[in-house]
Parts: sequence; C-alpha cells; structure tokens
Amino acid sequence: HEPVGASSPRDVRFTPPNLARAVVQKALEAMADQRQSLTVLDPACGSGVFLVEAIRELSADAGRSQKIKAVGYDIREISEYTTRFCLEYATHNAIASRSVQTEVTRRDSLDDPWVNADIILMNPPFIPWERLSSEQRQKVSNELGDTAQQRPDIAMAFVSKAVRSLKPGGVLGCILPASLLSSQTGLPWRKWLSEQGSLQLLGCFEGYKYFPTSLVETAFIVYRKHSDRKDANRSVEVLISNEGSEDAAIRALRREYDATLEIEGVERFQRPAHAFMPESWRPLRQKAYDEKDRIAALPLPRAGDLFAIKQGVRLGHPVFLLRDNQYKELNRAEKQFFRPAAGGGAIRNGRIEKREYVFYPYASDGSALIGSEPELQSRMPIYYSRYLAPVKDKLAARKGYETTWWELYRKQSWQTTLSPRLVSTYFGESGSFAFDEAGEYVTVNGHAWVWVKRSLALSADTEFPFEETPAVWAYLAILNSKAFEEILSLFSVRLQGGQMRLEARFLSQIPLPDVTDEMSCPARVVKDLVDLGKAIHAGNLTTVAPDLNKSVSLLYGLRQG
Repeated sequence: HEPVGASSPRDVRFTPPNLARAVVQKALEAMADQRQSLTVLDPACGSGVFLVEAIRELSADAGRSQKIKAVGYDIREISEYTTRFCLEYATHNAIASRSVQTEVTRRDSLDDPWVNADIILMNPPFIPWERLSSEQRQKVSNELGDTAQQRPDIAMAFVSKAVRSLKPGGVLGCILPASLLSSQTGLPWRKWLSEQGSLQLLGCFEGYKYFPTSLVETAFIVYRKHSDRKDANRSVEVLISNEGSEDAAIRALRREYDATLEIEGVERFQRPAHAFMPESWRPLRQKAYDEKDRIAALPLPRAGDLFAIKQGVRLGHPVFLLRDNQYKELNRAEKQFFRPAAGGGAIRNGRIEKREYVFYPYASDGSALIGSEPELQSRMPIYYSRYLAPVKDKLAARKGYETTWWELYRKQSWQTTLSPRLVSTYFGESGSFAFDEAGEYVTVNGHAWVWVKRSLALSADTEFPFEETPAVWAYLAILNSKAFEEILSLFSVRLQGGQMRLEARFLSQIPLPDVTDEMSCPARVVKDLVDLGKAIHAGNLTTVAPDLNKSVSLLYGLRQG
C-alpha cells in the first residue's frame, strides 16, 4: 500500500495475500448481521489485495450477500490501474449468482469524503508526524479533531475517518503500527474509538521484520462500530506471533478457534473486552495475563491509593537543560536560577546524581524571578547570549509565551518548593527510582511520587512527613527490585530497548503493599526493606539485589529463580 503525498521506501508496504485473506475472513465473521448487499472499501488500496480477497471470500460463501460493491481509493496512478486490473480478474472469477460492482478512484483519501461502507479494509500509510509535510499535518489534525495530541501518525487519521464512514454495525479490518496500541499520543484517539465501537480481534507480530522497510512492529485489528443500539462485546480474540512465526500465526488465525492451539512461537486466545482499556490495547502473552489476574486479585491497595504520581516539568525546548560541563561555565549569579535535574540519565541503580541542570527561574510561591528580557540579559549574560538568544524566535513562537519566551512550557508549580520526594525516570526498569533526600532536584523527563496522606502517625500523638519516616526507604527498595519490575511489565508497556513506561496511567493500578500497615506488611519485613532501601541509596543496589528480590517476591507471592 502506498502513502498519501510524498513517500520514502519505508512507507511502502505491500500487504501479503495470506494476511489480507485472514483479516477479510475475521472482518466478515465480525459482522453482527447478514446484509443483502455489502459495500467494501479500501481507501489506500495499492494493488487491491484486500478488495480481491473480499470478493473471493464473499463469492465462495453461498450464504453471503448477493450484491457486492468493491470501492478502492489511492493517490497513485499505478495503484489505480493495478487495482482495476486485479478487480476485473477477481470479478470475472466470481460465481454467476453474485452481482459484483467495482469502483476505483485516484484521490487523496484525506481530502475527499468516503463512501458509507459496511466493511472497510486497509493497510494505511505509516508516516510519523516528524516526516509529514505541513499540508499533511493539517489534514491529520483536521481529521483527528479533539483527539489530536502531540505528534500523531497519519495512520490514526485514516482509522478515524474509517470509523466515521462505516455504517452502524459496520466492521473495520486494519493493519497498524503496533506503537499506536499503547502510545500516549494515541490515548485520546483510543478513548474515542472505544466509545464508537469495540475491538473484535487484536493481532501483534513481535519484532521489526514483517514489513522490514517500515522499521515498525506490525499490528492489526478488527473493530466493529456500534449499531443503533450499543453492542456488548464480551471478549476480544488475541493473536501474538514471535518474529519469524508470522505465517504460522496467520494460518492459525484462519482455522476454527481452538483453545488448545499449540504452535511454536504463536499464541491465540480470548480475553474479556474490559482487559483492553484505552490506556493500552497492546496484548500480553497468555501466561502474563494469568499472572496479572493473580496479582490484581491480591488484597493490597493500588499505587494510586498511596501515591500521587506526578509528571515532571515540560521544558518546551532542550535549551533549558544544560549538561554538567555547560552549567559550570556559567557565573555564580547565573547558577542560582538553575537546579539539578532528576530523571532521564540522572537516575541510575537507584541513585540520583547531578548530571544535568534545568533553568528554573521561579520562587517558592511559583512566581517568576525574571520579569523582562532586559533583566534576563543583565542577570544571565552567559546563558542569554550563548543559549537563549540563538533560539529566541523558536521559543517566542510558542503560543502563550510570545513575551515571556524564556519560561518553561510547564513549570509544574508543586516543584517550586524544595521538599524531599521519591522520583523516577520517564522510561525505566529496576534501578530507575531514587530518593531526593534534600529536595533540591527538579523532576525533568520523569515523575515524582508524593505520599497521598502527606504525613504518617508514628504514635498516638506524633506525626511526621512521610519523607522523614523509614517508610520512604522501604518503598525505594520495593520499586527498585527485579520482582517489582516483573510486576510492572504486566501493567505497563515494554519498549524496544527493554525499558517500560512509568507514567501514572500504567502504574496507578499496580497493587502495592502499604508498609505503614502492620496487618498487611509485618514489621520484620518492613525493617528488612528499610535497610535494603538505605543500602540502595548508598550505591549498593547490585550487592543487595538477591536479598531485595527475595523480600519483595514474598510480599507478592512470586516464584523466585
């Protein structure tokens, strides 16, 4: 299938006929009703493989609709001619009792309205925001409307337009970049899709070799738009394939569902629809779901019940973050407007180090310490001339920052107060959590964990801030353990490099022991965790890792070894 507008080789992905055939079959199965006539659309038709397979499948089933209209759109002249030729051949071979009408049009599918279709089948272009032209970006933003956030992929616009173009109860079968199943950018989009219809099938080909030129993992969905009355979909079929086992997975998908499927590198099973909340549609392996169900059933509070997990500052431009050697070149007066940055590369092995410094010109009450550009130039001559002035135009182009262009995009006012807090990176694993004991760091590219109750009662008449109690060390130990990383992998999304997303939308629902409650967490266990947390803070995570894993595994009932 070819992309809209300008393309590169990475955008061209011809859909293998066996995958197209499987998606067509599952889309037809998902139709909740039998219709006398069916309009089938592919708005990025390429060589017409989806439409050809749809005609073949419908023609082979005597119980299917008697009238078929196959519609294809594509921006390229060669695709128009190729699809017409392939559809003529497929129509010629359709059984005589079928009435097959075809219509192929050359057009930019994001420009013109689509026919109202019963079934839409497509492998839309995968083009990330960074490689879209300004004209394409505008089209994508217009199509996504309120669900446009950050840097959407053009494939998201195709899916949104498809859902709007489907008739009530219609079905979409679509190939997608797997990243769209869990990205933060796609969250509002997935929420909207969940309101408009329901997933019927989720497929994931792990690895990056299925469409080798695209440099993305491949996923595919079958999705049914709600009919006039909201459909109740109780389960979603899941197909997951190891890299290299894709063809075996496709063959398995085309067979009758069998709960005892045993094919090396392939898993096919069903999960309740509620398992796929908009926060993430990325499917797990069956054993992982079983373990997640067990962990979720533990009588423990959730992390979100104990901590407010707050996102750090949003810079708005990398010029606001200096490396250690750049910071040292500033004069002493300028350095007072900077604070060490927590997150990213500053947190390693459970410790936080001063590797980067963030420009943070705010008082403890959140007010700006610098009120004008002349004042900025006078008080910060080195930083202004060397770093800020060269990018002034870009900073001033930010909406709302035309006059105070030197300010951060979001300063997160809760960070203006110097107070101790647990902090984490934005993406991470074991060793990605640390304790800012002096409260001097600003969380950048990461998160802060703030105790919801603010203080702890250590006796009937004595309360202390949470960060001044031994409990903080116990949580530092739990969060940095390999055992917690294992649990985290069940609730979050693992990235290509092995790290996981540490945002509140994933972590808030993870069961987490309340170490201040002796009924659920014995004092002996808490004491061990406190000692381990202090050892981590001192730089000994590697040394204490075996004992740490053992203690946390016991809390969660995890197998060790």
